[in-house]
Amino acid sequence: MTLGGTHSQFMVPPPFNDEGDCILQTHGGVQFKVFRCILSLASPVFKDMLTLGKIAEKPEDAETPVIPVGESPEILHLLLSSLYPNDQTSISDFSVAFGVIDACDKYDISVSRITPLVNDLLRAPDQLTAYGLRAYALAWRLGDEHAARKASRYTHGADLGDRSSMSRLVRQSGDIRSLLALYDLRQRREQALDAMVEELQPFRYVCRAHENDAAKLRAYRNLKERLREALAQPYPVCHSRDPATFLDLSADEPLVPEESCYDHGRSKSWPTHYGQCFQLTDEIDNGIPTLSELVSTFPQEITGFERNVTPKGSPKAGPPIAIFPPVLMSDTVTEARGDSERDLSTFQPRAPFDMESPGDCILRARCGAQFKVLRHILSIASPIFSDMFSVPQPAVQPSSKIGPDELPVIDLTETAEVIQELLRVLYPMDKSQVRSIDVAFGLIDACEKYEVPLSSVQAIVRGILDSMHHLGSSPLEVYALAWRLKMKKEAVTASRYTHPAALTSAYTVEKLVRQSGSVQSLTALYNLRFRRERSILDMVHRLYAWHKVYLCHTHSLDPDVASSRVQELESRLRKALDKPYPSCTEFHTFFALTAPWNAHKLRKKYQCWGMNPSCYGFDGSVRDSFTLELSRLVSAHPQAITGFDD
Repeated sequence: MTLGGTHSQFMVPPPFNDEGDCILQTHGGVQFKVFRCILSLASPVFKDMLTLGKIAEKPEDAETPVIPVGESPEILHLLLSSLYPNDQTSISDFSVAFGVIDACDKYDISVSRITPLVNDLLRAPDQLTAYGLRAYALAWRLGDEHAARKASRYTHGADLGDRSSMSRLVRQSGDIRSLLALYDLRQRREQALDAMVEELQPFRYVCRAHENDAAKLRAYRNLKERLREALAQPYPVCHSRDPATFLDLSADEPLVPEESCYDHGRSKSWPTHYGQCFQLTDEIDNGIPTLSELVSTFPQEITGFERNVTPKGSPKAGPPIAIFPPVLMSDTVTEARGDSERDLSTFQPRAPFDMESPGDCILRARCGAQFKVLRHILSIASPIFSDMFSVPQPAVQPSSKIGPDELPVIDLTETAEVIQELLRVLYPMDKSQVRSIDVAFGLIDACEKYEVPLSSVQAIVRGILDSMHHLGSSPLEVYALAWRLKMKKEAVTASRYTHPAALTSAYTVEKLVRQSGSVQSLTALYNLRFRRERSILDMVHRLYAWHKVYLCHTHSLDPDVASSRVQELESRLRKALDKPYPSCTEFHTFFALTAPWNAHKLRKKYQCWGMNPSCYGFDGSVRDSFTLELSRLVSAHPQAITGFDD
C-alpha cells in the first residue's frame, strides 16, 4: 500500500479502526484506536501522556480515553504503521515523509523506523530527477549515507545561490553540514572543470580563420559551458574520444560557428573542415588525456557524510536555528577564543553594582562574582526577573550597610562581564559602548533569555559595527552581530568585508548561523558569492577581448600563452575585488602591476616577432581606454548582500 495524497475524506484503515484501549484524535475529528502498551514502548512522550491521571487508571466500564494530537490523519497513520508489527505502508511523497519524521522528533521516536517506508522513494530515478534536493535532505535526515551520496548526483543543476531553497534544505535535513557538503562538491566540480578544459586545450585544434584571441576565448567558454551541461547528468559517460556526441555537437555545429573554416596548408594532425574545428578528433596528441578518462574521474557526489546530531533534550523542531546545539566547539577552540573564556574569578563589579551600593538582592555570576542589585528595577525591565522575585522573600531594606550574607542570592549562568553589561542596559544610567564581540553576543543571549528588548542593545554595540579594526579582523562576527540585531544597513556594510573569509569550514559556518540566529544570514552570503563568481567570469570574458590588439604574432598563435593569460587575469581580478570598496583609477595600480603582465618571463621563452615592445603591455590612449572599461565593470560588480530577511 502506498500513501501520499489528500486527507480531506480520510478513512482509517485497520487495525486502527477496530480494537484499542485508547484513541488518538487528529484535527477534523479523525480517530485512531490504538493500544497504549505499543505507544508506551515506542515513545517516552506517549508513555508520559498515557500515565497521567484517568488515562492510566481507566475503570473497565469507562469510555475509551481520547487524546487530541496535532498531526494530520495521513501523517498519524504512517507514524502508527511504523510502530505496529504489521505490513508497513510505503511513502510516495517527500512532504509526507518529512511530516512523519517531524512527528518522530516530536514524540521522541527513532527515525530509523521510517527508513523502510521511504526506501522506494529515495531510490526511484524519477523522484531523484524531479526532487534531487529533497531526496538528498531526506537521506541526510535519516542518516542514510549511501542514499545521500546517490541523491547528491541529482543536485548538480540546483541553484545553490537561492536562499529560500537552501534554508529549506537545512531545515529538512536537520543539519547545516548537508549544505556544506553540497557547496564543497560544487567547488570541487568547478575546479575539476577548469582543469579539464586546460587538459583538452581547445586552442590547438583551430583553422587559420580562428587564429585570433576572440575566437579562441569563445571556443574556451563554449567548450566549458558544454562540458558543464554534459557533466550535470548524475552518471555521465563518454564512450568515444570524439567529444561531439558527449557535447551534443552535430557535424555542422562547431564551437565557434560565426566564422568559416578553411585550410591554409595545415598538416594532417590539424582538423580543417567546418565540422571539426574546435572539436577533438582521433588525431589528438598522445600526451593529452582522452575525454572519457577525464569524465570518469570527474567529481559527481559528496565525499563526506558527517552528521550533526542534536543532543537529547534539545529542541528538534521549529526555526532552522533550533537544530544547532548550544555548544559546537572543541575545548581547543574554546580556549583560543580569549576574552569571554578567560579566568574571571577576580572580576570586581563596578558601582552601582558593587557591595557598597544600595541593593536588596545579589546576582552571582558563574565565576562567583557578586552584583548587588535592586529587585524593583530588574522586575520592571524583565518579566523573567519579575517571576523570580515573585517568590516570597524575607523583607530586606535596600541599604548599603547590609552585608552580602544577609541578602538573597540568585545564581546565573552568564559570565561576570555579560551580567555587568546587562545591568547597565537595565539600569537608568549612561550607556557605555561594548568593546568585545564575545561580550556583545553574550549580552544578546542574556537579553533573549530574560526577555529584554534587543533594541536597547543596538546603541551600545554600534562601536563594534562601525569599527574598522573589527570589520577587518572579524568580518563574519560583525556581520552576524548586525544580522542578529536586525540592523540592515550595518549587515550590508559588513558583508563587503567577508569576501576573503572561507565559508567551507563546518565550525565557521555553524558559528555564523548560531551567532546571527538565522540560517538566512549564511544563504545571503552564499548568494552574494554566486553573483560575484558569475560577474568575475563575465569580466574575464570582456577584458580578455582587449588582448588581441596587443599581442605579437608569436604569442597570438601559442595556446599556452593564451591559457596562462586567462588564468592570470582571473587570479588578479579576484584578489583586487576582495576589497570591500574596490575602485579603478589606473589598471596597473588596480591589478598591483609594476610592469606589463609577464612581459619579461614570456619574452625569455618566446621571441616577439619584430620585438614588439608593447606585447602584453599597454601604453598611451590604449591604457586609458582599458582603464575606463575596467572601471565600468568594477563599479557594477556585486560587493554586498542584496536582501535582508529576518
